[in-house]
Formats: sequence, C-alpha cells, structure tokens
Amino acid sequence: MVMKTFNSEKGVSRIVTIMALVAFVLIAIIVLPRIFGMVNDKANDTDEYYISAAEKEAQIHYLNDYKGFTAVYDTEAKTFVDEATAVKTVKPYGTSEEHRGMYIIVRVSSDGKITSEWIKP
Repeated sequence: MVMKTFNSEKGVSRIVTIMALVAFVLIAIIVLPRIFGMVNDKANDTDEYYISAAEKEAQIHYLNDYKGFTAVYDTEAKTFVDEATAVKTVKPYGTSEEHRGMYIIVRVSSDGKITSEWIKP
C-alpha cells in the first residue's frame, strides 16, 4: 500500500492551482477598481467638456441678442432646446457614474451670467 504524500505530483498540482487562483483573485481585487476608476475619470472629463461646450454656446447665444434664457443643451445638434420639449428630443448624454442618464440645463441671466447643472429628463 502506497501512501500519498505532500510531494506527490497530484498534491503539488493542486497547491499550484489553488495558489494561482488566489493570486488571480487578489490581482482582480487590486486592479479592477483602479481600471474602473480610470474609466470614470475619463467619463468625468467628457462631462466637463460637455459643460464647457454648453456654456460657450450659451455665451455666443447671449451675445447675439443680449437676452437671458433657460434651455437644455443638445450635444448632437449643438443647440439649445426648450426644457419642456427636451425630454422628447434630447438623448441624455452624461457619461460618468454621477451624470449617467442626464443632460445639461443652462441658465443665462439678463446680465449675461451663465450657470449650468446636470438634470434628469
């Protein structure tokens, strides 16, 4: 009768497999959050670009007639849409976790001050 020992091929193979599995899980725990964080950072950069574009477009719009307004910015058409019709015509374009499913509303006061915020349709 032969006793199985720790040094047998089958035992070593199992230990190596378990160690590889543990290493894979540890790498996933450490690396995946960083990857998802980097992706969300890029999405935040995109959202900041949308805000900047909306506010610049609002400034141009204001300088054409010097009247204040409140409207939703449509990134595809690069124009402003009335808040009431935006729900039907503007596809939400927020990309980061915080702004997903949202779009930007821009308010320009009669003296030209511009504010913007992300809103849900």
